[in-house]
Amino acid sequence: MQSVWLWLGFIAWVGVIYYFGRAGFGRTNTQALIDRFKNHQRLWKFLDRHHGGFRALFHYVEFGACYAVLYFAMTSGRFHWDYAKGLGSWALSFALAFLDEMHQKRCGGRCFRRIDLLHSMLGSSLIMLTIFISLLRRSGYEG
Repeated sequence: MQSVWLWLGFIAWVGVIYYFGRAGFGRTNTQALIDRFKNHQRLWKFLDRHHGGFRALFHYVEFGACYAVLYFAMTSGRFHWDYAKGLGSWALSFALAFLDEMHQKRCGGRCFRRIDLLHSMLGSSLIMLTIFISLLRRSGYEG
């Protein structure tokens, strides 16, 4: 039953990715959200200066979480490292990141950006490495 919940969580997370890939979350619209803080100059300057970084960070979170949920759904929630499922989860995360960028290309005001695809894949890769190392240590490896 735990596996079913993990797969439902993965499907829900793909829905979140699709939702945030819409035209309403383009750079112009998120800048409009930041501009609401113009009355608070210090906060507004901080948000405005780091706007691109926050957007890149969201790609890391989006696809890092996607990889983690997908990997644990594929392993039925067991805490052990499986190379085939780990690489399969990474490949599927890459395909989803590519499809997300293609979806954005079809939305008004958005475009396919290779750097966003790179940020998405780095997010998946970092989580994959984190899971691999933590599960390796958990199994007793002290190298």
